[in-house]
Amino acid sequence: KISVVMAVYNSERYIASSIESILNQTYRNIEFIIVNDGSSDNSIAIIYKYVNRDKRVICINQVNMGLTKALNVGIEVAIGDYVARMDADDISHSDRIYEQMNFIANHPGTAFVGVLYGYIIFNGALIVRQREEWRFKELTRQGITENKVPSGDAANLFNKSMAIKVGLYDVDYEKETSLWYKLLGCGKGYAINNPLYFCRFHQDQMSLKQ
Repeated sequence: KISVVMAVYNSERYIASSIESILNQTYRNIEFIIVNDGSSDNSIAIIYKYVNRDKRVICINQVNMGLTKALNVGIEVAIGDYVARMDADDISHSDRIYEQMNFIANHPGTAFVGVLYGYIIFNGALIVRQREEWRFKELTRQGITENKVPSGDAANLFNKSMAIKVGLYDVDYEKETSLWYKLLGCGKGYAINNPLYFCRFHQDQMSLKQ
């Protein structure tokens, strides 16, 4: 079983399409943990429509604590051996989790694996990021520090036990990159050269509101 963890803060405009992109994954053995981080809009009502529709969806409600704290709450209750990140305004390709788990099955010792990402533009079209010339790329701590990682933070799938060992996300540091840096002390990190995650950039993003 794979645990997908999503933190939500006032994402009513986009959250339905994000949730559906996970529920429509070809890799079916998942639980979907959604942490409602004190939303004041209609996000919670939308989430519970899916809780009532699909038994794989679990909602945790809490007062607003910030992104990394909310993610840690979701990871701590996850029962999967691996955790896939998802943001409440992005879209995952239907084969995303299948491709990541297939990669892990063939690369023992992997701590985390991301995918090439694209963008969602204002009219809803998906734009693939320019491909780099690699089949898969092994990541380094220097690359993470210099922000030269070809996959976005929310596009990563990681080993839960390793994440627990390194202390999960740093709650005093609102950037998810701290976890990937620490995980490279336990195993290897990779990015797959396949555009399977699409990021949406807008003024309502969680990181901009908190």
